[in-house]
Amino acid sequence: MPLSAPLKRNLRSVLILCAIMIFVQFINTLTLGSVSSLGIYPRSLAGLLGIPLAPFIHHSWVHLISNLVPFAILMMLVAQLGQKVLWLGSGGIILIGGILVWLFGSSGMHAGASGLIFGYWGLLLAYAWFNRSLKSLLIAALVLLIYGGMFFGLFSLRANVSWSSHIFGALSGVFMAWWLTNARQSK
Repeated sequence: MPLSAPLKRNLRSVLILCAIMIFVQFINTLTLGSVSSLGIYPRSLAGLLGIPLAPFIHHSWVHLISNLVPFAILMMLVAQLGQKVLWLGSGGIILIGGILVWLFGSSGMHAGASGLIFGYWGLLLAYAWFNRSLKSLLIAALVLLIYGGMFFGLFSLRANVSWSSHIFGALSGVFMAWWLTNARQSK
């Protein structure tokens, strides 16, 4: 059974962003980790560049691989809510979450897709709350079933894990769900 056009488009978007992350990690490996220095350094001028770049930069292959599967699954679920929700939601999570990490994050470099992953998680759950459509509620139920344990990741205080990216990503996702719902309803 062939894939529908919207499903193909959504899958293509997910695969392109995953390929970009893999390509960036190849460059990071070839340059002995120099790409990792382009993440978010809180409260520094150089760290501002990391705000849009950080989700695509990983410190190691293990770091990247641990993020790829949840990133792909959650992004695909967000895409089921529509292209506008996917792209405006992604941009808002990256920018708002990154700015909050830059303002309030712990010292050190923050990079990786986990902020965007937690942002998608927050967006999917909050979108169901704000919209209460059958589709969004079913997606949120699936997210809770598969990734309900992410809630505890919001409070992870492990060394070398950016708890601020997790929390600010999730809060940004909730905000974007609220904003996208209000923008849709005000039309």
